[in-house]
Amino acid sequence: MDEIYVHAAAITIAVLFGIIAIFQLLLTLGLPLGELTMGGVHKGKLPIKHRLISFVSIFILILFGLVSLYHANVMTFGFNFDISPIFIWGITAYLGLNTIANYFSKSPKEKWIMTPLSGITFLLLLIVAIYS
Repeated sequence: MDEIYVHAAAITIAVLFGIIAIFQLLLTLGLPLGELTMGGVHKGKLPIKHRLISFVSIFILILFGLVSLYHANVMTFGFNFDISPIFIWGITAYLGLNTIANYFSKSPKEKWIMTPLSGITFLLLLIVAIYS
């Protein structure tokens, strides 16, 4: 596959992870978006414990985006990161499982918004993992 497509996939992945990180920030700040996450169990604001999980998720999502950019040679860290293939396949597997979990969510909002979002990210990650 042409390098430009792999770069475009990696940049799109980073943008999508950035959007999800902003969503997690909104959850952390207590916005009433609980139906869109964690199975939709919490309508409205998430409890403090789950808001802390959302806070940690922000940093994980940013890391996922950076790994995608690095693995596709869109950016460098100034040091050699030889284990990026392990990370990119781990992130890809995680997003594949996340897509399945979102599909089976009891929350219709989570199912119809987050399933396509995680599914598209998963497919883009496959492109980056396979072709770079």
